Amino acid sequence: MERRYQVLHRLILSWSSAVLFVLAFQVNVASASDWNDCSSTNASRAISGCSVILNKGSAIPAAQRAVALVNRGIALYDRNELERARADYTAAIQLDPKNAEALHNRGDLLLRQGLLESAISDYTAALALNDRFSSAYNGRGNALRETGQVDRAIEDYNKAIEFDPKSPFAYNGRGNCLR
Repeated sequence: MERRYQVLHRLILSWSSAVLFVLAFQVNVASASDWNDCSSTNASRAISGCSVILNKGSAIPAAQRAVALVNRGIALYDRNELERARADYTAAIQLDPKNAEALHNRGDLLLRQGLLESAISDYTAALALNDRFSSAYNGRGNALRETGQVDRAIEDYNKAIEFDPKSPFAYNGRGNCLR
């Protein structure tokens, strides 16, 4: 009889451990709702949702945390919280150095702040990861134009148009250079 209780006790402990493991895992995994919030175009909702995901720490894979940082950075940028956005983009790049969007977005922020050489560097790094990234060509074209490198800027605008012929931004940039 005692042997049966020992076996039953072990089964209960094993089952309890399994349940606790599953519950602990579920608490640390980002839900679809968290990701929906993090991807929202509403800045407050995006910041909140991304922060929930990021607060789960290393339970979330690094590449996914990088996406949450980029999304939160976009929302912060939209709210003109540029230093916080820059910190998020930089953290995303550190977590996932192959995240071309993080490099591109930080390039946009640096361009806006007038840090042209740093912006060009980030756009170039984004293009090294994705050589068909139209927005990165356009952004680098804008930064090159601002530094007076008009011929190089036109080359980048032409590439941007090649990869996204319906976007008006590169046409506008190229037109400004030609003017």
